[in-house]
Amino acid sequence: KHSASCLTEALLPPDSKQDGKGCSRKRAQQVAIELSLMVLKSLNSSIRKLLLLDGIDDPEPIQISKFTTNTRDRLYVCVSLSSEAAELMADVDEYPVQLSIE
Repeated sequence: KHSASCLTEALLPPDSKQDGKGCSRKRAQQVAIELSLMVLKSLNSSIRKLLLLDGIDDPEPIQISKFTTNTRDRLYVCVSLSSEAAELMADVDEYPVQLSIE
């Protein structure tokens, strides 16, 4: 409950929290999902451009799969990185990464 309340307070404009319609939590969840997916799509575009500068044509360095439960009350998002994207992100953050056993 506390995290949902914090999310609502952080994401919704002040006037929407005072409307008394009881839809603020659901709207905050929708905004959080949209924001998260937008960040991932933007990151995908940025990584693609950086890889192209290195001569690597990877049309989708970050693959995003979304699916819901049968009751449609939960959204699952699966994010996978190509090896090139993972190496690039590790290099940018100066973080060591091992992508194979070798």
